[in-house]
Amino acid sequence: MRLRGGIAAVLGAAAIATALTGCGPQHQPVASTPEVTVPTPTGPALTAAALRTKAGAACTVLYRALNAAGDPPTDDPAKAAAWYPQVAAAWHRFLASVAPLVPPTDQVRDWGDVVENTRKITTDADANVALQKAGREPIELINSDPTADQGTRSLSNGELLDRLGITACTGG
Repeated sequence: MRLRGGIAAVLGAAAIATALTGCGPQHQPVASTPEVTVPTPTGPALTAAALRTKAGAACTVLYRALNAAGDPPTDDPAKAAAWYPQVAAAWHRFLASVAPLVPPTDQVRDWGDVVENTRKITTDADANVALQKAGREPIELINSDPTADQGTRSLSNGELLDRLGITACTGG
């Protein structure tokens, strides 16, 4: 009888410890962020040179904003509260400037992939804002799934933009 009581006490303590493990703001559920939508581009197709020029100008504005924001904070929640919304806003402005561009017919697929990757990067930026507002620590935001996804999508966009000859977006 005593053995059963001891086992029950250990199991009860383990259940309480397991339940308490998830406590704290960094483990609270986060409201889902709405998907960013992209308007359908309309108008005549641009030439390859015009697409390079317009997209390159948009990239210059984006990189200027991202460089002005600096590196993401790793240990200052107040700085993170300012940094993540600033970066998300830069991505929203960039998407709004490139999504309406109509590429030449031979670049429709690659350009469509660039715009879709950019939409997803923008959605990921919004997700990090939601995580920050939910009380996640700055270091958690840097190591978040949305941040990792942004990196993967940025690499993919780099390859696509190189193929399209939009070197202002790739540092080339």
